[in-house]
Amino acid sequence: MKREKILENLAVISIGFMVLYFLFKKFWLLDVSLAVLLIAVFIKPLAKLISRGWMKLAEGMGFVMSKVLLSIIFFLILTPIAFLQKITSKDNLRLKKEPGKSLYFEREGHEFTKEDLENPW
Repeated sequence: MKREKILENLAVISIGFMVLYFLFKKFWLLDVSLAVLLIAVFIKPLAKLISRGWMKLAEGMGFVMSKVLLSIIFFLILTPIAFLQKITSKDNLRLKKEPGKSLYFEREGHEFTKEDLENPW
């Protein structure tokens, strides 16, 4: 990992602790923020380790949140739309067998010619 990326990651962590300090007025959060900045500047191996941990946490959160968001979209948006479609529309795919017929298949009765195959659309 490049040094600039490590510094950027630790700066984000430090800013996060500063924001938490301004929200909760706990002085130890400011100390942690300063400690993270000092580690970023002076202790490169530890900074690299913290940055890797931060990135692993971000990857894990991305993995979980993508599944959560897709599930929410599926169950709250697509499922009700599918139910409404099923309730309000006819059987366009002919999935139900018509009463009185023994087959699902409907014979066309059209004799195909050479012209039908030359321009199928």
